[in-house]
Amino acid sequence: MHSRIEYIHRSGRKILFARTAFFRINKKSMRLRHRFFID
Repeated sequence: MHSRIEYIHRSGRKILFARTAFFRINKKSMRLRHRFFID
């Protein structure tokens, strides 16, 4: 999970903000997707 966060930071803050916004809009959906990402 840490490498994932570091990768996002390296990609750019714009992606981080976009991801955070999307996370706030769809918390439940993102929760399921996050599980797949970890897998």
